[in-house]
Order: sequence, then structure tokens, then C-alpha cells
Amino acid sequence: MPVKLNTQSQFIGKDLSGVTFHHIEIISYAGMFTKPCGAKVPYWNCICKKCNAPKIASGSNIKLGKVCKCNRIKHGHSKRGNWSALYQCWSGIIQRSTNKRSTFAKRYVLRGIGVCRRWLKFENFLADMGPTWRKGLTIDRINNNKGYCKSNCKWSTRMEQSHNRENNIMLKLKGEVHCVSEWSRLLGIHANTIRARIRRGLSHEDTLTRPIRRITD
Repeated sequence: MPVKLNTQSQFIGKDLSGVTFHHIEIISYAGMFTKPCGAKVPYWNCICKKCNAPKIASGSNIKLGKVCKCNRIKHGHSKRGNWSALYQCWSGIIQRSTNKRSTFAKRYVLRGIGVCRRWLKFENFLADMGPTWRKGLTIDRINNNKGYCKSNCKWSTRMEQSHNRENNIMLKLKGEVHCVSEWSRLLGIHANTIRARIRRGLSHEDTLTRPIRRITD
């Protein structure tokens, strides 16, 4: 039997029994299959609600709508060898938030960072985020401790993302723990100064207590 994971109501876990993606209804766990590369992947018994054809497929293919020919999505963003920037972004979200073997698993799926059910379908992600996307922007989570959904995501430049990550760093001083922006407000030190000290590798105490050099005539 597949191992069931604890899931929040908004996010998808690993036990897919009884769930429907792209008109593919998952009936039951089919067992572990070995791919040509040697990796073992769980497969599922399912049925296409459009043509009633029984299928056996991996969870990733089911989520991406790659099970039945009658169910293939024709949105023009995933042509073979020519994925659009939006489709690449969405595919990366799905991988980071559902693949426990991903290189970034510890930073995402294993940390409880999931994706909302609505965004498991590319068309929904496209409808929610496509209109505001511009070339050079990347997906950014507003709250770094929450998953991917419309209310917690926005488009940012890479520099803005870098600042957001640095702002989310928690610093401790005399038993108090706050983020960069909060320490900036409490101590009157510009947030850019705190971020620069973090990048230089200073300790939390030195970052927050070192006097600011002032230029004199």
C-alpha cells in the first residue's frame, strides 16, 4: 500500500486515490514500477471520464494531463521542445511542490511547501498569473512559509526576489528574534545596511549592533 502523507486541506499530498485531475479519476494504487533509469515510481489505476478508457499511469503524468489522448491539453504553451516561459515556471512549481526526489525537496515539498489544487491544472495557473507576467519576471511567494496559490504569489524581478529572501532571514539578539525589516524599524538601521552585513558573513550580534560609519568633513 502507498504511504499516506499528512496534508493540509488546500494542498495535495502523495496518496492520490479518489482524486480527479484533467478528467482522469484515480481509482486505486497499482504498485511500484521501475523506470529505465532504475528509479522506482508509484503508478495508479485510473479511468478517463471523457472516453471511459481504463489507464495505468504515474502520478506526475496524471497531474500534467499526459494520460489519455482525448484529454491532452491544447493551450499552445507546451509544444515539444519549445515550452513557453509560463509553462516552464508552472512545471517548476509542480516539481518543487510534489516531487520528494527533487534536488530542492528539502526546501519545498519536505518542508510542507505545496501547491493549491487549482494550480495542478496549467490553464488555471495561466488564468490567475498569466495576465500580469512580463519577460524577466519570476514567480515569488509572498510568505516564504506558505505554498503556491494565487493569494500568496506575485511576479518579481530576480533582484526583488533576492531582497525578499534576505528580508525573511530571522536574526536573534538578546533573546529577541525578528526579520530584517522588523529589526530595521526597531533599531533605526537601514534594511540595506543589515542585508549587506548578512552577505559579508557577520554574526547576528555584529550585524545589528556594529556602529554605522558616518562621513565627516
